[in-house]
Amino acid sequence: MLRQRENSVSFKAGALSVGVHAVLLIALLVSFNWKRRTLLASPKSSCGIAFQIPCTKPVPPPEPVAKPQPVVKPQPVVKEAPEPVEKPVEDVKPKEEVKVDIALEKKQKELELKKLEQKKAEEKLKKEHELQQKIKLAAIQDEARKDELRNNEKLLKAQKENIQKDALKKVQQEALADEKTASDQHANSAKALPMLA
Repeated sequence: MLRQRENSVSFKAGALSVGVHAVLLIALLVSFNWKRRTLLASPKSSCGIAFQIPCTKPVPPPEPVAKPQPVVKPQPVVKEAPEPVEKPVEDVKPKEEVKVDIALEKKQKELELKKLEQKKAEEKLKKEHELQQKIKLAAIQDEARKDELRNNEKLLKAQKENIQKDALKKVQQEALADEKTASDQHANSAKALPMLA
């Protein structure tokens, strides 16, 4: 009754439907468990359960609340306001204070500028000193490299001379061995000749 092209599609749809329903069922169970845990820990009842189940523990009767006694408030005593006393006016010279303040501010600014200039000069000296140290260090490293190269060249020359000496000795030994072999053959042939005669 199913067509061939619908056969694979219907199985896929069925599998997806079952998967979605399984996920929803798991989510539903998890949510019920989560709510149940919070209800069990609820402080609403003495048994620890929010819904009504008869408890085995007797619930103590509530304590009677004592009625508060009325508080008698003392009536405030009204005092007459004292008459304001006039203070004698002192001679105030705000212009001089302002001038002094301005002068102090200028001196503070000058001191701050001097401090900044000193800091800049110190930083500049530090940078120059560091630069000189770096230059000296670079020069020392260059000298060390040059010395190392010279030593390496001397070692290479000594190795070459040793190799040449060894090669020369080897050639000389081979020549001596050849001469010895030739002289031995010559002596053997000389000995062999009188015996033949």
